[in-house]
Amino acid sequence: MVSEPLISVLMPIREHTSFTNAAVQSVLNQHHKNIELVLVGQHDVDSLLNVLPADKRIVGIARDTPGIVGALNTGLQHCQGDFIARMDSDDLCHPERLGTQLQFLQANPHIDLVGACVNIFSESAPVGQGNQRYQHWLNSLKKPDDISAACFIESPLPHPSFFAHRTFWETLGPYRDTGWPEDYDLILRTWLARLSMAKPEPVLLQWREHAYRLTNTDARYSRQAF
Repeated sequence: MVSEPLISVLMPIREHTSFTNAAVQSVLNQHHKNIELVLVGQHDVDSLLNVLPADKRIVGIARDTPGIVGALNTGLQHCQGDFIARMDSDDLCHPERLGTQLQFLQANPHIDLVGACVNIFSESAPVGQGNQRYQHWLNSLKKPDDISAACFIESPLPHPSFFAHRTFWETLGPYRDTGWPEDYDLILRTWLARLSMAKPEPVLLQWREHAYRLTNTDARYSRQAF
C-alpha cells in the first residue's frame, strides 16, 4: 500500500476474466506513479490478488454491500488519494491518462469532474456503426457548456474515465441504487449541483465492447431504465 498516494484509482471487479490483468497493468503502467489502485472484489479478495501483478500500490478490499453500487461506494470509502479516478476491469488506460487528467484539472480549477475521450474497440468483432457514432458524439463533447447541454441525451462522460478531486465525491455523496444507470445518475446530480464537467483533448481510454459488459446484460442499463 502506498502511504500517501496522490491519486486513487477505483476499480470494481465482479470476477476475474481474461481482460482483468491487462486492465490492472494499464493502471500500474501510468507515467504518473504516485497512485494506488483500489480493487473492490466480492468475497475472496486474496484469491483475486494472487492472480494479479504483484505491486505494493494495489489495495484489495471486499465490497460491503452487493452489486456495482455497493462495490463503488465501498471503494470510495477506502480511497486515500486527494484525487479519485474510475476505471473498469475490462478497459485499458493510455499510459498518460492520469497525468493528463491531473494536469487538466489543476490548470482549470473551475472544472469539477473530468472525463476522457475514448476509443471503443473489440477483439472479437468489428465495432458497429452505432458505437462508432456514439464514440464520435462522446469525443465531440469537451467543453462544459457542450457537456451540460448533452446531459439529457445520454451520459456525456464515460464512467471509467471519471477523474475528480475527492471533494467532488464528498459534495455529491455516494452512488445511488435507483434502478437506472448509477453513472448517469451521478452525471445528472452533477448538472443539478451546477458543477462543471469537461474533457482534455487526447484519447486516453480504450473502452472495450464485449457481450458480457454490464451495459449489455443488466436491466438497469436498458433503454426502458434510461
